[in-house]
Amino acid sequence: MAQDRPTSELLRFLAEFYDSRNLISTANRLGKGSATCFRLLAQAREIFEDPLFVKSGRAMMPTPKMDSLIGEIQSILMRIESEGLFAKEFNAGFPYWLY
Repeated sequence: MAQDRPTSELLRFLAEFYDSRNLISTANRLGKGSATCFRLLAQAREIFEDPLFVKSGRAMMPTPKMDSLIGEIQSILMRIESEGLFAKEFNAGFPYWLY
């Protein structure tokens, strides 16, 4: 079953990818494997029903839809961070969506 809402992990990925425009760089900066980031991009494309990023030379450029989403994504991430909702390390007692 496809997920219909983005998780905080997905939003963090999209914000980082928007800044770097490079999937491998994004994976390194987030401490994730490239396969995980490819999966996150595919998941985001399905949720938002848009490619979100398209290849242009050596970079991945955001689509107009991604450009329209990034402000809200950054705002959501700032609210989550300011309220201390991001888990600093894995804790089985925390809900999955905080990771």
